[in-house]
Amino acid sequence: MTGAASRWRAAPLALLRRTGFPFELLGGLTRPEVAAALAPYRVAENGVAGLCAEFADDVFPRAVAEQEAAGAPAAVFKALYRVRRAAARGEVPPEQALSAVEALDPGTASWAARLRAAASALATRRAELDDATGRALAHARASLWEAAAGPAFREAVLLSNPGAYERVLHRATGAPPPSRNAKARREEGLLYAYLQRFCAKNESVSFFGPVDPIRIEPDSPEPLRLERRPGTLQGRWLRAAHWAAETLAARLAADPEIAARLPLRLAPGFSASKDGRVLSLPDGRRARLDAASGAALRACEAGLTLARFEEKAPPEEAAAAGRLLARGVIRRDLPIPTAVDDPLGRLKDAVTALFDPSEEAAGGMAEVERFERALTAFAEAAPGERAHALQEAERCFSQIGGVEARRAAGTIYADRLIATEDCRGDIVDAAVGGPLLADLSQRLDPVLRLSASYGLTVAEAVRERALALHAELSGKGPAGFLAFIAELDRRVQVDELTSTAPAVTGFLDRLASLVHDQHHGHGDGVGLDAGDLAPLLRPLPSGLSVSPDLFLSAPDEDALRRGDFELIVGEIHHGVQVWTHLTALAPGRDAYAAKLSALLELDGRPPAALVHRRTQGKAFERDLPGYDIEVLGRSAKPDDHRLRAADLSVVLGADGRLRLRHPEAGELFLRPRDPRAASSWLFGPPPVVLPPLRLPGGHPRVRLGDAVVWRRTWELPRDAFDALLRAEGPSEAVLAADRLRAAHGLPSRVFARVPGERKPFYADLAEPLSLEHLTHMVRASTGGPLRLSELLPGPAGWWLADDRGTYSSELRMTYITGP
Repeated sequence: MTGAASRWRAAPLALLRRTGFPFELLGGLTRPEVAAALAPYRVAENGVAGLCAEFADDVFPRAVAEQEAAGAPAAVFKALYRVRRAAARGEVPPEQALSAVEALDPGTASWAARLRAAASALATRRAELDDATGRALAHARASLWEAAAGPAFREAVLLSNPGAYERVLHRATGAPPPSRNAKARREEGLLYAYLQRFCAKNESVSFFGPVDPIRIEPDSPEPLRLERRPGTLQGRWLRAAHWAAETLAARLAADPEIAARLPLRLAPGFSASKDGRVLSLPDGRRARLDAASGAALRACEAGLTLARFEEKAPPEEAAAAGRLLARGVIRRDLPIPTAVDDPLGRLKDAVTALFDPSEEAAGGMAEVERFERALTAFAEAAPGERAHALQEAERCFSQIGGVEARRAAGTIYADRLIATEDCRGDIVDAAVGGPLLADLSQRLDPVLRLSASYGLTVAEAVRERALALHAELSGKGPAGFLAFIAELDRRVQVDELTSTAPAVTGFLDRLASLVHDQHHGHGDGVGLDAGDLAPLLRPLPSGLSVSPDLFLSAPDEDALRRGDFELIVGEIHHGVQVWTHLTALAPGRDAYAAKLSALLELDGRPPAALVHRRTQGKAFERDLPGYDIEVLGRSAKPDDHRLRAADLSVVLGADGRLRLRHPEAGELFLRPRDPRAASSWLFGPPPVVLPPLRLPGGHPRVRLGDAVVWRRTWELPRDAFDALLRAEGPSEAVLAADRLRAAHGLPSRVFARVPGERKPFYADLAEPLSLEHLTHMVRASTGGPLRLSELLPGPAGWWLADDRGTYSSELRMTYITGP
């Protein structure tokens, strides 16, 4: 991690993620007549407001003075004050009071006449707005149900949420229900939620979130090679989900015929001394075992089956093995490696390997193969038959596995199915060549350097706390790795360092001040250059890796080739996030592993990787050369490249830094991990993350050099939406949203994020159906401020298109520092 001459080098592979449905399906819900009716309504409303202000400021005080001088009766003053109260609210006064004031003198009569005319114009404009929003809602509903009847939309919902498909879509006819009761509104809200997801958000699953591999070719003179076959998929692969395969693995491991052939192994998190007499627990404690238990643990190291061990073991050792099995210290199981694309295939291979080729596999294997056939039937079913085929596969799975075939029912983004599917999009071949790569790298350099400098600052704060913890737990001696990181993650919350660590706080305050100072008098946007950032930047050490998501805003592909595009930086991910399960269908995938590993090496050594349990719905990183350290997950590598996390220790190096050591493999350093855990900032190059921009109420759009790094955002209290939540009918909702936009300078199209929701969602503040979805999400939120961000790039900058429309897309690249 040394060498001030380090620079960013692009990984040889990138990924293009995109929407699977054209934006026009969603954008077409919005009708221009709503905006056309809103404009004259605002004029009429402002006219009434101006006359109300005129009454309060001029007409009222003059009339009161004149009537007091004339000794007018109390009824006159009562009428004047009633009109003033209405004017203060910006409302047309009651007719009786207005008539009384109108009769006082020519001045009040003139004002009242003008108010009546303005009120009449406002009523006319309101009727026009009511009509326009009513027609807009009817149009949106008709378009929504028409889209819902399409085979592609139906299949996408089926693959996302079969329960929603069964409740709503299985009987969709293409026309909205004639009665818009509460049930119809709920169904339309659900359909809209999926439509905005499929058309406005870049997914990474199935055909509605295809992922295309893009080669990075620095030596190519061609800026962009892009060969497409619009309307096609270049690859599609459906197979069992990892959790489903694990369920079946547990079922097979319980089969006596299979269990008898499974070797004993220590459960993840445990470690034993060579003689088996000392057992290290996951929490760092150590237990002294009797000789019989030690013999059982040595059997694990030898890879013996329970039957083989019991053949020669005395009764007390056999009994000890039984006790350790019952307590979960040792296991007989069929662990499926975390980083495999086909977990069911891996399970079948593992079971087959237990039997001699001349033997017939256990009966449980026949059941697994029956499930595999059901999945194949689902994958190959015609669109109209897929729902039935899925039900059959689910029924088969539940019969075999003894558990429900769906998980997390009712949530939109949770992976719940027994199957997962990857798809390539319509790109046959693609490569980013030297000219475009140089342009992108030059534009990205400031934000990557800023993010790396912030990461190094956070890492120092974590290291300081980790050193204190290490001294507390073990003095200057070794500490068990698992116990150490568990305690560190319990005590140190990375997000809290932004307010408790002086160096981190100072970094963020300096950045916020730069943006704040530049924003004064400069409209909505801020531009920072290298000179502005210089006080925050640090030299780049080797081995840093970062994976930014890039939005290239351009009218078409040719503009990209010319370099005529705007670069908007999306999320910045830690590590090598182009080397994940998203490459399942990438041609020639394995050839990239050695190249990526070489980029990550430090002093000629590759990093080691921690292997955790598979988290469904989260990206898993693929294997690279080097050691795998099994924490709670299983590595797919050979035994001589697998280490137990429980065997590692944390030691204090001669340079005062904490080091990770294995008794046989020696000192190790790790690939970057999830930056939310404090332990991920130790034992290797730290994560590279974009610093949060902390400005109250949101922040402007911010450019660093030639790239937009922060989109404009607004952080609004929940009560800012009260008028929208109270609105009855489409015109009231549109008016409330229009006033919200005017009050805060909001565009019509935004992404919204509400507390308690995993993902942001698209909202059109001028479209009634979208406003209904927004209000539903706000009502269901857990309280706290709502965060809105501009839709950037907008659909006009979505260069990926075909004859159906335009598609959002983002290019994920990886950069690694080195000499």
